This record gives sequence, structure tokens and C-alpha cells, in this order.
Amino acid sequence: MKNTILVLFTLVLLISCTSSNQNWSDLNKMNLYDFQGNTTDLNGIKKNWDKLMDRGDANLSSRSSITAFKTKKIKDNITKEEKLILIAFTDKEKMSGAKELISFKDGYKLSSNSVICIDCGFEFKGELANGNWICAENGEKIENCTRVSIAEN
Repeated sequence: MKNTILVLFTLVLLISCTSSNQNWSDLNKMNLYDFQGNTTDLNGIKKNWDKLMDRGDANLSSRSSITAFKTKKIKDNITKEEKLILIAFTDKEKMSGAKELISFKDGYKLSSNSVICIDCGFEFKGELANGNWICAENGEKIENCTRVSIAEN
């Protein structure tokens, strides 16, 4: 009888634990915050990202607009730390960008640093190397690939 109770207790404990392999496929159910800690949603993130792409010499907004978002876990090439990122896809098939999602309050806060990889291939080719964004494939530079790094302040 004691063994049965112990087994049941262990099962309940295991089932109630949250998994580190959480499903982030439904972004609309995530509580999201901008880099300053203000509540936001995907529309707010899209508007903010469009403003960022309009800044500076790159003037990327005239070349594209965001059409979809996706989350993905990646490992930093140097530190081997696992990071959750938000990838933004654009109407230009060879241009995409990303921001790190940092655990915050009851959801995730967007990092103040963004990367946009242009002409790097059809998939997002951003990687982290010691916390810094690079556009590469398995740590190797991609020929004719352009990286645009944007820091919000």
C-alpha cells in the first residue's frame, strides 16, 4: 500500500511539473513585454520593428514588411547557453530578423538588440556568438549575406 501511494504521489508530482520543452507555437497566448518592460502584443511588436527598420542608413522598411512571427530555441555558439528567440519573417523571402525573448514576470520580454539578415538564404540565418548576433550558418560566414544590428534605447 505504501508503495502504491508513493508511486501515485511521484506520478502526480511529475505531471504537475512544468517542462523546459514548453510549446511556444501560439504566440498569441504568451504574455509579451517590450524591452522597457511595457505590455505589448504581436501588433505592437510589428509596429515597433517596422520603426526600427526605418532607422538609420539601412532604411529597410521601404524594402519589406513583416508578415509572420515564430519562436525558436537556439544555442549560443560560444557559451552554449540555450536562448529563446522571436523570428520575424518579411515579404522578402531572403530577409528575416530576430530578437531574444527573456523570461520576465509572467511571460517574456524582448531584448533591446535585434538582428536582420539580408540575402542569407530562405531560412533565418541569425546566430548568437557570446551574446552577439551574427548572420551565419553553423558559425560560418555566408557569402553576400548582410547583417544589420539594431539596438533600441
